[in-house]
Amino acid sequence: MPSRARLAADFGSVYLGVTSATAANLLDDYEEGTWTGTFTATTSAPSTAVTVAGGYTKVGDFVNAWIYFASRNTTGIEGSIQITGLPFTNGATVATGNCLSRYMHSTGGSASSTYLAAGDTTLQMIYGKDTSIWLAATARVSTAGYFVANVAYKVA
Repeated sequence: MPSRARLAADFGSVYLGVTSATAANLLDDYEEGTWTGTFTATTSAPSTAVTVAGGYTKVGDFVNAWIYFASRNTTGIEGSIQITGLPFTNGATVATGNCLSRYMHSTGGSASSTYLAAGDTTLQMIYGKDTSIWLAATARVSTAGYFVANVAYKVA
């Protein structure tokens, strides 16, 4: 991908939502990249690290990140599911996303959401909320588990 300077020289700057250029509307921060995510849990991690590359797109202070663990061994895992290593710290109060899991969780039926707390870079898998707390999905030992997740959030 060409550098920002090269894009500006070739095409000019991009201003959003205005008919004349203002600094507040300048799209000057676009980035695509990868990040290293680790599938782990609150009590104990798998015996062998379960780590893969995820991807992200960042526009301004907003990022969309995703990751896919395919046919992974989670022997030794225990506790609530977590994915560590998101590329940026969450600047919002709470951020949520979607996830699918096969053989990698054991509570809540089919967990449907990811949860990212303010100021954090660790994604959690949740399946609902009690009166005052989010219900975290419990990790399950598997020799061929699958997990895919995404989350969109504001960067701190």
